[in-house]
Amino acid sequence: MSRRQKKGLRDTKFHVMLEETYISELVNLLAGLLKSQRKQVDAAADIVARSLTGDGVIHIFGTGHSSLIAQEAFMRAGGLLPVDAMLDERVLLSGGALNSSAMERQEGLAAEILFSHDIRPPDAGIVVSNSGRNAAPVEMAFEMKKQGIPVIAITSIRHSTSVEPAHPSGRKLVDLADVVLDNRVPYGDAVVGLPQLKSAMGAVSTVTGAALINSVLILAAEKMLAEGVEPLILPSGNVESADFTRIQEAMTKYYGRIKHL
Repeated sequence: MSRRQKKGLRDTKFHVMLEETYISELVNLLAGLLKSQRKQVDAAADIVARSLTGDGVIHIFGTGHSSLIAQEAFMRAGGLLPVDAMLDERVLLSGGALNSSAMERQEGLAAEILFSHDIRPPDAGIVVSNSGRNAAPVEMAFEMKKQGIPVIAITSIRHSTSVEPAHPSGRKLVDLADVVLDNRVPYGDAVVGLPQLKSAMGAVSTVTGAALINSVLILAAEKMLAEGVEPLILPSGNVESADFTRIQEAMTKYYGRIKHL
């Protein structure tokens, strides 16, 4: 075997090792969620089930990449219909990544976003922020509480406790939520270190956040069924046998209640 061939084998093993490291980290994090977040997921599912049983809507807010968790739960095959993703271009990556980063630190913006949505009891809110320190997620939790609805947080306790609050109130998202779901993401989000690089790679908060939000919605549906209430589950539009009759009938009452429907 030539020296070049041997080097190619070594490089291949190195690359496989890195890929397996990232996936192994994800597996460990998800296993940790399963062990540590059972009670919190159950409590969050109680809130969601009570809201939906009372004809409420679940409003989900996040900025930057945290908005992906709101999009994950919105009009998704296998998800629940009465979910309102609070998508505002000013805090989304599609509105400019640098602008989004600056706007999530701007005081007063969350109130503007909230009042562009129809939020009222018996609705419930979910606010997603890995650090839970910036103005937009903190103020969104404040504003939701003012509207009389419970707030569920998806955040990293490890990251949140490692940073100072950026909001003048001195509060973080964890201080305001009725239920806190810890995504168990490490400080800085990324989990794989590469030789000679100071910054780690491989962010994990989207994966763990998606696992948490789907777990809450599934358990909420189970709780509704136990109470004799059939949840509105969205079938896939790409399954030919899917029946959309009930969903189409139900959608009419959510026009205006779900902003981006």
